[in-house]
Amino acid sequence: MRMLLFFCLTLLPLAADYPPQIAGARVETYAEVGEEALQVWIIGEKVEGQAKPAVVLFFGGGWRFGSPDSLKRHARFLARRGMICLLADYRVWDRQRAKVADGVTDAKAAIAWTRQHAGRLGIDPQRIAAGGASAGGHLAACAALVPGFGHDEAPNALLLFNAPLVLAPFADEDFGLLQRLTKNWLGAEPDAVSPIHHLSRRAPPTWMAHGSADAIVPIATARTFQREMEKWGASCQLFEAEEMPHAFHYRDPWFSKVMAGAEEFFRELGWLESQE
Repeated sequence: MRMLLFFCLTLLPLAADYPPQIAGARVETYAEVGEEALQVWIIGEKVEGQAKPAVVLFFGGGWRFGSPDSLKRHARFLARRGMICLLADYRVWDRQRAKVADGVTDAKAAIAWTRQHAGRLGIDPQRIAAGGASAGGHLAACAALVPGFGHDEAPNALLLFNAPLVLAPFADEDFGLLQRLTKNWLGAEPDAVSPIHHLSRRAPPTWMAHGSADAIVPIATARTFQREMEKWGASCQLFEAEEMPHAFHYRDPWFSKVMAGAEEFFRELGWLESQE
């Protein structure tokens, strides 16, 4: 239990408000669970007659806490470059006593809702990425790779910041605490919600940023994920931030470096216009 508490506390991103108050964002409900309305905060200008690329971003916080507000700077960066960004809420332990599997269900529902309403939102349904920080990056990867959990509307690309992608034993490698999370905490068998265990040739193009000194989600997990993606013939780029810890991407100068890499990734996909 002490190890789990350490894990959750160390995943805390920059201070963020909940419920979010995000200036200029449009708010919509993407799912209802009992009396709980799960919402998205939409940043980016809809242009009539134009279908824009989009990214659905999921916040970090160890699946225990956190707020969509924490990734608003990332969303605004991409919106200024022509994307529509959706900051998605999802159920967490501290607010709803939700388990990790519940978050996976919510993330998949958010992607399905975005594609279903793409026309109304001014979004190209074939250019929807999922992304997130830490636990949110894990949920984004699950939305792309893990079957079941209510929906199978996979995103077309992944944008991951220090995401835990190996939650069960894999290839006899020891990645520490992440492989010791229990079924009781996860709400499912560990390999059922472990993205690396569900890789296939259908895996979408992926861009990851990870600190080489991350003591919570070891850089070795990202390197292994990249290697396994390439074995399947899938595109996976890894930006390694030398000597940087977990959650390094929130602060300058690393925020600018990471987001420049993310922007270039979307340009390479043809989602954003190439710079002259």
